[in-house]
Amino acid sequence: MSLLCLILGIYYLPKQKATHKNKPKLALSTYLPLLKSSIFRRSAALGLSISACYFIFVGFAPILYREDMHVSLQSFGIYQGALASAFGIMCFCSEIFYKWFGKKRCFKVSLKLYALCGFLAGIYGFFPSTDPFILTTILIGSSIACAIPIRVTYPIALGAVSGASARASGLMVALRLLFSATGLQTMAYFYNHTYLPLALMIGIEGYLAWTLGQKVVVKR
Repeated sequence: MSLLCLILGIYYLPKQKATHKNKPKLALSTYLPLLKSSIFRRSAALGLSISACYFIFVGFAPILYREDMHVSLQSFGIYQGALASAFGIMCFCSEIFYKWFGKKRCFKVSLKLYALCGFLAGIYGFFPSTDPFILTTILIGSSIACAIPIRVTYPIALGAVSGASARASGLMVALRLLFSATGLQTMAYFYNHTYLPLALMIGIEGYLAWTLGQKVVVKR
């Protein structure tokens, strides 16, 4: 995959011949304008929280499904493939929904659906037993719902500060990896071989995403 990306990048990415007189400084101070921007903070926080929650769940999914819910390897592949496919298909179709209903309306509806699925996934953690099919069905709804908020907030964060899109991208990647690693380690401490710790995380994230989403300004 890396070699394929390299080849496609060499042949299809536009080449820039312009020379930059002022070389960017590699210092933490160059990221201060981004951190001071409320537009960047709000949009990046929403996208990063959703992404980190997903990566944490994916990290524990093999243990939860295979060891604790005794799901076969074939069924586990179907469940995880369904989650990834739901997200990918919604990303692919999002432009169509933008044309039909407008980006702002799609963003608001997706946030509501994401918060609802987070609430259902959180409540389901208090049930006596966890059925993998029911859990995956709820999480498929969450995967569908989070596609548009992630797609909308990423460009907003990149353009929050003029001329800082590269730094914004690098900062978001670094924060996403840091939050995911910290979240995985924290969840490993509290994980008790039941779905409940993950349910609490997903439920809290649903509420957090809804709260952060109210402060993100999306153009029609």
